[in-house]
Amino acid sequence: MRMQPGHGWVWTAGVLAVSTLVGCYGGRGGQLDAAGETESESGGDGDGDGADDQIPEGCEATHAPIRRLSHTEYANTLRDLLPGATLPAISLAADPRVRGFSNNAGALTPSDLLTRQYYEVARSIARNLDVTSLASCSSNTASCHADFVRDFGRRAFRRPLRSDEVDTFVALFAAGGSYEVGARLVVQAMLQSPDFLYRPELGGENRTLTGYETASRLSYFLWATMPDDALLDAAEAGELDSLAGVQSHVERMLLDDKLRDGVLVFHREWLDLERIRNVMKLEEEGFDAAFAASMQESAERFVWDRLFADDGSIRDLLVSTQIPVDANMAALFGVDPPAQGWHTATVDGTQHAGILTQPAVLASHAYAGYPSPVLRGVFVLDRVLCTPVSPPPPGVDTVLPDPDESPEPLTNRQWYENATTAKGNQCAACHNLINPVGYAFEHYDSMGRHRELDNGMPVDASGTVMGLEYDDGVDLSAQIASSDRFRGCVVDNWITYATGGNAALGGGCVQDDLRQTLIDSDMSAVELVAALALHPMFSRAPLVSEEE
Repeated sequence: MRMQPGHGWVWTAGVLAVSTLVGCYGGRGGQLDAAGETESESGGDGDGDGADDQIPEGCEATHAPIRRLSHTEYANTLRDLLPGATLPAISLAADPRVRGFSNNAGALTPSDLLTRQYYEVARSIARNLDVTSLASCSSNTASCHADFVRDFGRRAFRRPLRSDEVDTFVALFAAGGSYEVGARLVVQAMLQSPDFLYRPELGGENRTLTGYETASRLSYFLWATMPDDALLDAAEAGELDSLAGVQSHVERMLLDDKLRDGVLVFHREWLDLERIRNVMKLEEEGFDAAFAASMQESAERFVWDRLFADDGSIRDLLVSTQIPVDANMAALFGVDPPAQGWHTATVDGTQHAGILTQPAVLASHAYAGYPSPVLRGVFVLDRVLCTPVSPPPPGVDTVLPDPDESPEPLTNRQWYENATTAKGNQCAACHNLINPVGYAFEHYDSMGRHRELDNGMPVDASGTVMGLEYDDGVDLSAQIASSDRFRGCVVDNWITYATGGNAALGGGCVQDDLRQTLIDSDMSAVELVAALALHPMFSRAPLVSEEE
């Protein structure tokens, strides 16, 4: 990895000036010039050093909301808390998504239905669990009961139990009569406890995260699951009470296999990669659940291989031509299929490069029989450039006219122009921003295959928008990849995900630090994730007290 352990991290508190384009959208970033750079100005030089315990200048203490485990975090935590156990199928009321992410603290409110579902899962697990595998003793004695409660409780609650909690659960254990029944009662109760289902961050006496809270914050960020025993032991030993101690464990966590789970949860939600499983295509395409799974897996393998296994730069996400393919995907990309399973192919870089030209993205933002420049344009603006577009005004008819009613053949681009911008109606203001971005991907049909002709006529994928002038989607992707706006958007999304929606962590200083660092250096994806995990305001965050 290009990240060099032991060198520490110097945080730059450069404040980027931000301008908001008026009208249809409100996002961070300014006008992109022809080279893809954002017009901005820097200011302030922070001297905070990630190798010591000093909070960088300009950072503020912030409130830490009590966060419920997202459904992904819940399932992963059960898996790791109960290794070897046969877990029931888990069906829970869907979590709301905010800016694409399912772990937003403000949105994860409980409901009667979800509470009942948690109860059913806990009861099913406890009923079938081999409890003797969870503790070092299995005798029906008070001391063994207490050992079980302390050992399992420490892992389930991700912290040591208080003496009153131990007494309560030991009494419940004894009420079961036998060791097996008592242990199952304790497991069932703990799996329904707010201390298991939620992640409170109350801080210690100095109003900074405790070691155990830091352990949970790091593990759910990097791994999307509970802390392992090494992290809990480090918290107990006080190793996570300093940034130097945090750094040694972050370096270890970045080399753990569980990192793949964590970073793919982020990219899966940020780039909406599961959307492909809910679309329909024409029958002749042979598109089914297996084909959709191939598209999603290709995209996820691409993200992991290029950005993390290969320690690639953030730019590689939008420009790499090394694409994982199986037989289904090889046919779409026009390359030789592997003998079996998956392999990495070098695709034609004039036709496909980066995630925006992956079928998982293109096909999921297209209708059954034709691509949608509107869906594709909105996706790129919202997710990749952090420039969300407002929904259509109330009462506007968004149904497209039937293309068969046109008196002359039209390309998909011409059809959309006539329907959205040609007449200069109330839709034109927003579509003058959306459509040019979407038109860049007109070389791809509804399945994401490259094409030169559309309805028998040459495809026009050129465009100009936000200071960029491009020939097609590959060209646009490369220009976006080199822009400050994209780099800032990546940082914003990582912070939003890592903090459960609190992008302004530390009064925005984390955002400013990481944006400037990414702009100033060829930082790899691994280094960006590490920089966020090691930032003093993330791993040792000072918290605002309830009285403030």
